[in-house]
Order: sequence, then C-alpha cells, then structure tokens
Amino acid sequence: MFERMTMDARMAVIRAQEVARELEHPWIGSEHLLLGLFREDRTPSALTGSGITADACREALVAAVRDGAGLSAKDAAALREFGILLPGDAAPEPKQRRSFFGRRKAEPQEDPAVVRARQMQEHLPFTLNGKRALEDAGEVPVQQRDSRIAPEHVLYGILDPEDEVIVRIFRHLGTEAEPLRAEVLADLARFYAA
Repeated sequence: MFERMTMDARMAVIRAQEVARELEHPWIGSEHLLLGLFREDRTPSALTGSGITADACREALVAAVRDGAGLSAKDAAALREFGILLPGDAAPEPKQRRSFFGRRKAEPQEDPAVVRARQMQEHLPFTLNGKRALEDAGEVPVQQRDSRIAPEHVLYGILDPEDEVIVRIFRHLGTEAEPLRAEVLADLARFYAA
C-alpha cells in the first residue's frame, strides 16, 4: 500500500510516527496519523476549512487518549498482546530460570519506565484503528484516474465514525467526524472530475 502513496501521504505517516514518539506513545494510531497530516505543507482543505489547527488537534488528542487510558478496548488489547506496556500497566512477571545447580532463580524485574523507554526506541506498531485508516485510504469510493493515495485519502480513512478515539478528538474540537468525512469525499470527487 505504501508504494501507492504520494510523497505527501508517506511523509504524513512518517510524521505520525514522530508525533507518537514525541507524546511517548508506544503505538501509532489514527490519532497520530491525523496529527501527521497537519505537519504536512499540504494539509487537506477539509481540516483547514473547518478551522481546526494542529495545536488544537494535538490538545484534543492528549485529552482523548490520556496516555493510553483512552484507547479503544480492542486497540489496548492488541497492543498488550504484542507485549507493549501501556502507562499504568505493571511490568511482566519475572521469568524463572535454572541456575547452574538446578535451583530456580528469578530474573530481576525491569522497571516499567525502562521497558517503555526501550519500546520507544524500537519499531512502533500500528493500532487496529491506525491500520484500518490506512486500508480505508486505499479504498476511497471515488472514481479516480489512478490508484495513488494522497493525504486526502488518508484523512478519509482516519475519519471513521466507528473509531472511538477519533470521535472523542473531534467532539473535543467541537465538531463531528462524519460531516468532515463527507466533505473530504466531495473534495476528492471534485478533484477527479476536473
């Protein structure tokens, strides 16, 4: 899918990873993709036209996610399944190992802050909603001349009305995701009709 993305859309995904690291989130979700779009020189007009700024969006993201406590239950469960510690999670139980003489010896337990710091240096996984946003970006229901994915397509994918975090972010911003999604679709249809 990334090979179909325009350079602007690819940069938005890269910026989403930077945003996640800045916020010390060990995941990339649709909320980070949204903020990644603002960091591009070519922010989709549906966002700028509705008066949403990058600063306001960042503030809404922080309020909506609350260091992982605001993630959807599915996203939090999927991240934990991959071994990602969310803030507030206890460190995993120490593993038992055998010493030279066969006695069991507990390995020292790592501090959760150290585990999270190590996770931040590693590859950040996408949440289920983040993956779905990128998949939906490639399946925008608009007749187009080519199969490229632009930032507007990514925004369309992000504005899923079933994404709890995105819904909370836009409510915090005083608007709803669905009308913006319809506006993005209309913008894309006008662009490809011209």
